[in-house]
Amino acid sequence: MKRILVVDDYFEMLSFLRSMLELSNHAYRVVGVPSAEEGMLELQQKAYDLLITDLRLPGISGFDLARRARRLQPHMPVIMITAYTSDQGQQEAADLGIFRYFRKPLDADELLAAVNAALYGTASPPPPPPAAPAMGTPLAPPGDAGSRLARRLALLRAETAAVQVVLTRMDGELVHDTGGSLSQEMPGLAATIAGIMAGSYQLAGQLGSDEPFTMQYQAGQSVDIYSANVGADYLISIFLDANGRRGRVGAVWVFAQRAVHDLLPLLPPVTAAAPPTPPPLVVPEPPAPAAAPPVEVAPQPHPVSAPAAPVLPAPTAAVDLDAFWEQATQEVDEHEGMRGISWEEARRQGLISRHLGEKPS
Repeated sequence: MKRILVVDDYFEMLSFLRSMLELSNHAYRVVGVPSAEEGMLELQQKAYDLLITDLRLPGISGFDLARRARRLQPHMPVIMITAYTSDQGQQEAADLGIFRYFRKPLDADELLAAVNAALYGTASPPPPPPAAPAMGTPLAPPGDAGSRLARRLALLRAETAAVQVVLTRMDGELVHDTGGSLSQEMPGLAATIAGIMAGSYQLAGQLGSDEPFTMQYQAGQSVDIYSANVGADYLISIFLDANGRRGRVGAVWVFAQRAVHDLLPLLPPVTAAAPPTPPPLVVPEPPAPAAAPPVEVAPQPHPVSAPAAPVLPAPTAAVDLDAFWEQATQEVDEHEGMRGISWEEARRQGLISRHLGEKPS
């Protein structure tokens, strides 16, 4: 187990370096601290095989840390990182015997090669041997482009500690397989992953992305799969052991982005390829429900009509009151000559029977 001490006061850079080193080799034990003072405490308590430090740190500088580390562990190599290079700084690094002097932004491939050279005396450890070859016809570019593509995918596998890395076209055709335990099932897996990625392209179009970058994650029982598109025609799939999934999503994302950037110039555009269309989901129709028995309805009594509401006369035109009273007065005058008659007169005129008795008193 190689012990590596990383010193950087920028938290994101410190986290990136730790993740990159741990995922590139399971034999690395990485400790990260944000200051040179804490780095000195670590060096006083434990022996380390490599020191990686930033040049500008709060308090003691990276050069001062390197000088003091030499007194504690004279044979420990030191890799220096800085955002500001100068001839004087490079000369001072050479005088201190700094193993490598890097300028930000870092190139992950060069840094990993320097780390392996400092620890093992070689640029990089040999990649794990491939298992069964990939099924199907390989579509990798011929010549130097194909060799560079294979080396870049092998490096991605080492960076992420993946069990297998596969490059496919968006139509599901295999382009390159680093080899692994899933090679027999890879043609079917690649076609399924490509079909899922095609759906994300539709979403990217709806969001107005001209050159979308999509990364998808699928947790499995034995392996987890990270997939990222390489331009519009290709995608890479990274298969990792499911037992070590904690705390590596960010590092895989960083390494995948770097790999996509390096792979794009090596891959020719695919003009005739079309994303595979997943088979339609066939849902069986439910059986028709049984006919319900007829419901007998009891005869209802004849409804009793409610009494009709009184019909109000329609409103008439306005009445002339003077004319009304004048007409009423005339009718009274016409009947003034009509007087009542006596009982005897009525009997005499035969208007009433003579047998009705006497005139009431």
